[in-house]
Amino acid sequence: MKQTSDHQTPQLLAGKHALVTGGRRGIGAAVTRQLLAYGAKVTTLSRSSPNQSKDAPGEHRELQHAFADVGDSAAVMKAFDDARSRFGPIDILVN
Repeated sequence: MKQTSDHQTPQLLAGKHALVTGGRRGIGAAVTRQLLAYGAKVTTLSRSSPNQSKDAPGEHRELQHAFADVGDSAAVMKAFDDARSRFGPIDILVN
């Protein structure tokens, strides 16, 4: 099992891409932090900008943010396309 050098968290999700809806606040932000800790690349999907939430995960090289209202299917499809363009296929969806 691959380990990180600084805090020995197993990198069980290394190479996986997760998309977390609502990943900028509350439970979604906590899930995002855990996925990053386990080595996943994470895209958060939300309606608000990253600066609007005190719970938001900090900057991370394996983290990107997409913005769309889930009620707008065209905007959601674009957000998914944008997510895949940087981190590849989405392996995990947390909604």
